Amino acid sequence: NPESAFMEKAKNRIDELTFAQAQYDNNTVSLGSYIIDYPDGKFVLEAKQLLEDKKYNHAKFNDSVTSYSKYLDKYPDGKYAKDAAKRIDERKFSALLDSLDIELLTEHLVDETDNKRIGLVKNRIEELSFNNAAKKNTKESYRYFIKKYPQSKYYKEAIDGIEVLDFNVALAEDTPESFKKFISTYPDGKFIPQARN
Repeated sequence: NPESAFMEKAKNRIDELTFAQAQYDNNTVSLGSYIIDYPDGKFVLEAKQLLEDKKYNHAKFNDSVTSYSKYLDKYPDGKYAKDAAKRIDERKFSALLDSLDIELLTEHLVDETDNKRIGLVKNRIEELSFNNAAKKNTKESYRYFIKKYPQSKYYKEAIDGIEVLDFNVALAEDTPESFKKFISTYPDGKFIPQARN
């Protein structure tokens, strides 16, 4: 039937033009509309891939656990699923390293297998432990830190913290004995010139 052949050609041409318009519009609405309007269209697979590409590029633009999770919800076996899962893991780990919760960081070490990440978490715990000692600003807090982290990059700062506290005691007492005691304890200390005056 010539009429049905003409109708088929016209239908294919409309399909082609609609997809070309969706490509030209280059947005999720146009591509989604094409897929809905032409579920058996000859470009539906290409439209679906372009739509997935757009969704993933949107997720990358937002670069968050939520955006990558939305992508994975829609495309659990998608072209970018492994990369999205990797990026979620990276964002979660980055958030963990920003945490101030030593207990949470310590718990993470139980299951972590990546040596580089283990080192980063341990460094963060050490940094937070020193910050806690410095915030308390007591000889006991610094000594506890030094005992727990004798090889720490904050070791010198902790020792200096104790020296400052001892010098403040000598200043508060303001007696020759208090300064002699300080000088004998810290013969090379940074406050020796003041202690001798």
